[in-house]
Amino acid sequence: SMKLWTLDEFNCFIEHVEDPTLNIAFMVLFYAGIRLGELLALTMGDFDSSKGTLTISKTYHRYDKSDFITTPKTDHSCREVVLPAFMVEQLANYIKCNYGMQAEDRLFFSVTEFRLRYCKKAACNASGVKLIRLHDIRHSHVSLLIDMGFSPHLLAERIGETVHMVNEIYGHLYPNRHNEVATKLHELVSK
Repeated sequence: SMKLWTLDEFNCFIEHVEDPTLNIAFMVLFYAGIRLGELLALTMGDFDSSKGTLTISKTYHRYDKSDFITTPKTDHSCREVVLPAFMVEQLANYIKCNYGMQAEDRLFFSVTEFRLRYCKKAACNASGVKLIRLHDIRHSHVSLLIDMGFSPHLLAERIGETVHMVNEIYGHLYPNRHNEVATKLHELVSK
């Protein structure tokens, strides 16, 4: 059962996330559309401020009180995600605040799934925004991009999935444009 946040709902929610590290983590989840495990596995070396990208090449798991970094969920999951300029600036400022970080250090070393869930619940209560799952933030990202008119092919590349999966999971979110097609064809013949 997929629940989504609109951009307005996310903006209302994020205003109530006071912890700067959790705030930037939620921003990356929403504006990059990456999975939680991908976020938690990011290292400083995965962020290229000059290109404005995050390289997704691994995922984080916690099992039996131990941390594991493994290869991503699928072959398609290895990718570069281009960030909007404001996110590049925010991530660069976040890194500056964490003095002495090395390329192999995890960007969000103090973030846990528990902390994100707890903060999300508190910020939703404070903002009045509906509570959604952490993974639904990824779905909200895709929904936003669909609403902006981006193609399934581009979305598949961005989120590290196949076009088939994007159509299967998100196809119902695409606007029905059959009338627009018929109108355009009519205009071609009517000239």
